[in-house]
Amino acid sequence: MIYKLLLAGVGIAMSYTVARALSNLQAKSAVKVKTNDRHRVRKGRLRQDPVTGVYYPED
Repeated sequence: MIYKLLLAGVGIAMSYTVARALSNLQAKSAVKVKTNDRHRVRKGRLRQDPVTGVYYPED
């Protein structure tokens, strides 16, 4: 009976340490982000009309 409790305790302790190590490794890993910068970047520049304040393409 004592062996079962001891074995269960060792198993729980090992599971805890492995889970903690994996979570630390995941927290330290670099995050890769994919962005669609081509779609967000404007092709031309904008100018502001001094009278109305409206922006219009420079081209």
